[in-house]
Amino acid sequence: MHAYRERLVNPQQALVEEEMRAVLPQRLIAMYSDRELVLSQNLNICPPGKDPKKSGEWIDNFLPLDREGQKHTCDLELLANAKGFCFAGDGCGNFYWVPVSESRQPDPPVFFACHDPWGNEKVADSLEQFLSWPRVPRKKA
Repeated sequence: MHAYRERLVNPQQALVEEEMRAVLPQRLIAMYSDRELVLSQNLNICPPGKDPKKSGEWIDNFLPLDREGQKHTCDLELLANAKGFCFAGDGCGNFYWVPVSESRQPDPPVFFACHDPWGNEKVADSLEQFLSWPRVPRKKA
C-alpha cells in the first residue's frame, strides 16, 4: 500500500506521454499535485442539485500517473474508439478517463468506461467540473 501511495504522489507525466504518444490535459496534470485528492479512496460524488442515489458516481481509488497504472485499465481505443488516460476506478473494473491528443488541452470532458454493460458515457463537461462535485466518503457495507 505504501508503494502505491508513493506512485500516486510522484507522477511520471513525461514517461506516460512518451508511451501514449500524446500529451495529457493540463487540468489532469494539475490534479496530481493535489495529494489529498489523489490519496482519497472510496468516495461518492454527485453533481450539485442532483439526487446522489440516482446521479451519483463512485470512485474507489485514483490511479497513479505512471506506465504501470494504465496497464490494468481498459482498452479505450476498443471501447470508446478514443485515446485517453484513465485516472480513477470504481473498484469493479470500470474507469473514469479523459481524452489525450497531440496538443495539450486545458480541461477535457470526463467519461466513464464500463464493461458491464459495455459502454462509454460522458459524465462531466470538464475535469474541473467533475472534481468540483461534492465528495462524501462512502459508507462501508
